[in-house]
Amino acid sequence: MKRVLIVEDDKFFRFAMKKTIHWTENGLELAGEAVHGAAALGFLEKEQVNIVLTDMNMPIMNGVELTGEIKKKYPHIMVIALSAYDDFELVKEAMKLGASDYLLKQDMEEQDIGKKVSDTWKIYVKELVEKVWIHEGIMSFLKGENTDDILWLGEFLKDSLEIEKGIFICLLRTLEEKWKADPAEMKESILQIRYGQEYIFFMRESDHLSERRKIEEKALLTGEIQSLAAGEKLVGACSRTVRNIEQFKEIWMEVRECLECASFSGKTGIILPGEEPKDRMFQWEYIPQEKNDIITCEQALAELHNLTEKMRKVMPDTDHVKRNFLRLLEEVLQKGHFKTTSFDHMEVYRKLCSTFFLKEKEQLMETYIKELFEQKKKRGCSDAVRDGISFIESNYMNAVSLKDVADNAAMNESYFSNLFKREVGMGVIDYLNRIRIEAAKQLLEQTTLKNYEIGERVGIFNASYFSTLFRKETGMTIQEYRKKYK
Repeated sequence: MKRVLIVEDDKFFRFAMKKTIHWTENGLELAGEAVHGAAALGFLEKEQVNIVLTDMNMPIMNGVELTGEIKKKYPHIMVIALSAYDDFELVKEAMKLGASDYLLKQDMEEQDIGKKVSDTWKIYVKELVEKVWIHEGIMSFLKGENTDDILWLGEFLKDSLEIEKGIFICLLRTLEEKWKADPAEMKESILQIRYGQEYIFFMRESDHLSERRKIEEKALLTGEIQSLAAGEKLVGACSRTVRNIEQFKEIWMEVRECLECASFSGKTGIILPGEEPKDRMFQWEYIPQEKNDIITCEQALAELHNLTEKMRKVMPDTDHVKRNFLRLLEEVLQKGHFKTTSFDHMEVYRKLCSTFFLKEKEQLMETYIKELFEQKKKRGCSDAVRDGISFIESNYMNAVSLKDVADNAAMNESYFSNLFKREVGMGVIDYLNRIRIEAAKQLLEQTTLKNYEIGERVGIFNASYFSTLFRKETGMTIQEYRKKYK
């Protein structure tokens, strides 16, 4: 029912209007009466109103002034001007300020005023749902941000969508810059909203169908939506049907969670209700392990891969996915001895926001980590140390000593050792052992070689020392590592 406020200083005319309007037949309800514009504004501060029928010529505040104030404070309220023949100049002013229509008092006995108001409201609603500020308000309402300024939206949505007939939401995300097809072609939708790279369709469920047929109808509608994308890649999700405005926040959360699930799978298309997993860990957080020193690029990328696979299994929400990747990068910066002041968190965050699939985010982070280490090699080390690192990475499988590395750099052994530790963050032999253990881990994962054979292949010819060093570097024995990663 649309709630109507009558603003008229003539009590006899107010009485005549109340008697003349067929309220219930036209889906209208009398909210109240006011004798001038100032009294009407006081009423609107306390009561929910959809439509104001206001006289033009009144004391204290006339209808033109009232129309202007309503459109400033309550732009969702429809105003219809009530006019005598000699008030028509005032009517034109009210129409300029946002009044939707006018009624001549002299003609009221000859027409169905209730039907006229109801028909005008239908046109008004269609125009209103195209407004950007309405879309912003609806998004706030869906997200549960029910401030006093948008409380009226619940009633507006309930009325304009006729939610009691059954509504479901179809949420789509385009994976291209823009959707080439016009989403307005989706005739079955009763409201469409563009929200960033996402489109939200409010769809009416077909009446008088079995549950099975309703599911089939949803599948047909989502198929039509996909065809409208004209070959563009998209992902989407459909909600279950609702008939109560109070369920909108819950439904919005469900359909967003369903869309998020698609980001972990990497699949395109539209997910229907019931297809999403139920055992997600929305607020799962990555906690760096103190023993897990990330110092080489290979170690950082391995940790990135492990984190991605863990998130693929537990499916945290979007915010935690981005937060976890940033935490990993912070750990890489700290343990890789990078200058943290040069790390632009916001740049990485914006890039993470620009991707949708988890695999894309992992690839983005992989590129960023590789660039970090490459830049460090170029900027952070002297030519001598870079030569030493290159020599170690090419000859770790041999019996390499500190003297061998220093001689390759054509430097004094003691001086080179201090320079290497200052620039890399660890000693030459520690770095050499780190490289050797990383190579040993790969051989353990990829081959069935015996422990001493692997040790010899990475340049450690004492089996006992190899076992001790491996445990020191990884926090587990060789056999424990085999069981975990084979």
